[in-house]
Amino acid sequence: MTAEARTRALDAVELFYRSINARQFDRLNDCLSADWIDHGPSGDHEVRHFVDSVIEVIGALPDFSITVEDRTDAADRVFLRLRLTGTHRRRFLGVEATGRPIDIRSHDIHRLDDGRIAESWQLEDWFAAFEQIGGPDTLLPRNGGS
Repeated sequence: MTAEARTRALDAVELFYRSINARQFDRLNDCLSADWIDHGPSGDHEVRHFVDSVIEVIGALPDFSITVEDRTDAADRVFLRLRLTGTHRRRFLGVEATGRPIDIRSHDIHRLDDGRIAESWQLEDWFAAFEQIGGPDTLLPRNGGS
């Protein structure tokens, strides 16, 4: 990858998170390749489904924000350690609004091609969010104290 292509690709990764934080989802087309593959948990790789899932999170956590805490890049990959924060204002993860803050981590990997993100893998700790909003008692059945 040329230095110019690498700079464009790293700019694309920055734009990806900036677009989400600014709720400017149409800008994702500027940083994702036309055949972008999202290896998310749904198994659905379309941009519109990714955006729908982000909008669902923002609906429950209106002040949702992503902060890049660490970035490492090698060859055609960018590895990021992220912090995701927000306040639980609507039903989320099966739990009614609590007003509690969430603060979780994510590890993302993006494969770059021709100055754009071609593939993405995200590993968000939504179970930690679930715990922070008081959800474990609704998820884990208790066997009479045993």
